[in-house]
Amino acid sequence: MVEDIHEFVKYLSDIVYTATSSRISCCKPYVFGWSDGGIVALMAEMKYPGFWQKIAVSGVNIFPEGFIGVDDLDAMQEDIDAAPPLLKMCFTEPHIQPEQLHDIGCSVLVVAGENDIVKVEHTRLIANNIPHSQLMILAGEDHDSHIKHSDKIGNILIDWFDNTTVH
Repeated sequence: MVEDIHEFVKYLSDIVYTATSSRISCCKPYVFGWSDGGIVALMAEMKYPGFWQKIAVSGVNIFPEGFIGVDDLDAMQEDIDAAPPLLKMCFTEPHIQPEQLHDIGCSVLVVAGENDIVKVEHTRLIANNIPHSQLMILAGEDHDSHIKHSDKIGNILIDWFDNTTVH
């Protein structure tokens, strides 16, 4: 099991390297990542710009302070140290600078619920720093209400991957 996002990106990078350096011919894939999966998709694209044909992400953050209620990590350190490993990871990773998002070479749909655990202004920061991005804030939705037990995200993704913009 991977211990952190960076380790997962390393494994993904090995797969990407193999796919791009082998004689296997395949088209550029589309990818949808929700929460940490979206962070991994963005990190992979930053490492290999243009590998993905298109990305859609939902509920992503680029640094821990992007979460609602996380403004002073130093004041939270005791609670962070006592947290289980996966929860601790939420408060210690990732550390992506907005300027690093400029390296993303494909179109990206950045989605969040208006009541997401990721701050709306943080989501806007992400979209504003990705060159070919479209932002979609879903009214009345939270971090996963548009994903679990809902056709909403599926319809959005079909529209995004079939077109250049979501209607």
